[in-house]
Amino acid sequence: MPVSTQINYRKKFYISLLLIFIGILFIWFAVLIGKDGFLFVIIGLILVFWQIFSLITNAETYLQTFFPVKINLAPTKSDLRWNKFLNILSAVGFLSTFWQINKYEQTLNDDYLLWIGLCSGFLGSVLLLNISKKYKPTLFANQDRQSSLYMAIPMGFTFWGSFIAIWLNIYTANANPTICYDCTVMDTSYSSRKGGTSYFFELQFSDGRMIKHKVSEGLYNQIIEGEKVTFCLSKGFLGTEYVKDITPVFKENP
Repeated sequence: MPVSTQINYRKKFYISLLLIFIGILFIWFAVLIGKDGFLFVIIGLILVFWQIFSLITNAETYLQTFFPVKINLAPTKSDLRWNKFLNILSAVGFLSTFWQINKYEQTLNDDYLLWIGLCSGFLGSVLLLNISKKYKPTLFANQDRQSSLYMAIPMGFTFWGSFIAIWLNIYTANANPTICYDCTVMDTSYSSRKGGTSYFFELQFSDGRMIKHKVSEGLYNQIIEGEKVTFCLSKGFLGTEYVKDITPVFKENP
């Protein structure tokens, strides 16, 4: 690839990162100002997804620009086995997160846990790539093979990070004591999509804290606004709260 072309792609890559950062700032600002920030959310999402799409569609070119292969070498049998193992492991990491996604929804402060998992998984993928490149250099001595690994491993192991974070959260929560609270259902709502309908309660704790949490259809149909439920939590991974159970508080007959 000519040097001038490499410089142009480098500029394009950095511009995409800058626009993603600006989009995130728009979304963050929208969260700060509340209901009046809807337009900022739309602008931010368009910027972020547009540039992510651009990065994905040009991923191989960017990899060739930043990590050019100077000498092409034939892989050994050991290299091919290791390459296959890493790709399978990456695919399993991607699928495993979706297997655990319903348990992820049982976590309060779930965004915090998700970001910890995703960032840890990505850093793990960078470490694994560097170790592989040090001990299996011929594995990366082909542009197509290198591009495949540079795309598959960060994606797969980023999802492995979220899967491990979810698993650790559940394991830690099951080992810790459960604390139950009587909460008032302040509002009920549902959201219908092609994949089905999700049901939600907006709950108020005795100390005034408010949370919105997904519930089952059966519980949703049992409770009306103003009634109470028993909301049971235990401390999970990194102090995040894991929802163990939600049950109705039935009034005693006079």
